[in-house]
Amino acid sequence: MHVDSHAHLDDPDFDADRAAVMARARAAGVRYLLAVGGGTGPDNLEATAALAESHDWIYATVGVHPHDATHFTERHAEQISKLAQRPRVVGIGEIGLDYHYDNSPRDVQSPCSFGRWNWLVKQGAQLLFTAARRGRTSAKSLKLTGNRAGWAASCIAFRAHVWTR
Repeated sequence: MHVDSHAHLDDPDFDADRAAVMARARAAGVRYLLAVGGGTGPDNLEATAALAESHDWIYATVGVHPHDATHFTERHAEQISKLAQRPRVVGIGEIGLDYHYDNSPRDVQSPCSFGRWNWLVKQGAQLLFTAARRGRTSAKSLKLTGNRAGWAASCIAFRAHVWTR
C-alpha cells in the first residue's frame, strides 16, 4: 500500500489529464492521496476540497502557500476556516515560510502562516507547512501554536536537529 502525502493535483498542469494521472496513481498502488491546497493561489481554495469530496481515496488540506502571501486577505481566511470544517479536509496547508524564492516579502509571510490558525489547531486541525530555508524560524513558530496533535513539514535546506523536541 502506498500513500501520496503531498500532491498538488489542483495544479493547472493537470487540467488536460488529471483523471489519467489519478488512474495511474491507483494502478501503481496509491491507496490514499493528500491533495495539498495552496499551490494554485488563494482564489482557488476550494479546488482540493472538491477533489477530495469526489474521490473516496483522496483527502485534502486548504491553505495559502507563502508564495502567495501578498494576495492573502481576510476573505481567504474566512474561506479556509469554513473549508476546514468539511469532513474530507484534514488539515491547514500548505502554509509556512519560504525564504528560498521570496515570492512574497518575508514580513508578509508569517502573519498568514502559523499563528492565524491557532484556533483550528486547538480543535485538532493538522498543519502542513513549508519551511524553505527557514527551519529554525518555522520550528519556533510551530512550538508557539502549541500543536502537539500533528503536523507535516515540506522542508528545503536546513538541519534535521532543528525539529527535535
